[in-house]
Amino acid sequence: MEIPNKTEKIEILAIPQGQKATVSISGNNEMKVGNNIIQINVIAEDGITNKKYELIVHRRNEQEELKYEQEKENGAEKLSTILEEQNNGSNVEEIKQDKNSNIIWIIGTIALGSILIIGILYIKKRQKKID
Repeated sequence: MEIPNKTEKIEILAIPQGQKATVSISGNNEMKVGNNIIQINVIAEDGITNKKYELIVHRRNEQEELKYEQEKENGAEKLSTILEEQNNGSNVEEIKQDKNSNIIWIIGTIALGSILIIGILYIKKRQKKID
């Protein structure tokens, strides 16, 4: 586990399964730069059975912290670029759909206009026959 350079202490919440079991934790206060070993000692309800756990926590030094922040920033920039590319891709699809809709609208308008012109010519032709 890795923690920021500014973190001097971490809190650990350990809840034993049995009501009479106990948990003790040491090494989580005054975290030094570098690797820290946190010891977790669990004594079972019988008071005899004992399990020990170690958690290694690395507190970053100032250089590691700068590198971490730069990598985090680079990762955010990469993610932003990926999201932007994905959005641009969807915009292309929207543009294609809009273009297709416009083509259909234009064809419909031309067809309607043609029908109107044919209708007007037909009416004029009939009026000439009547006159």
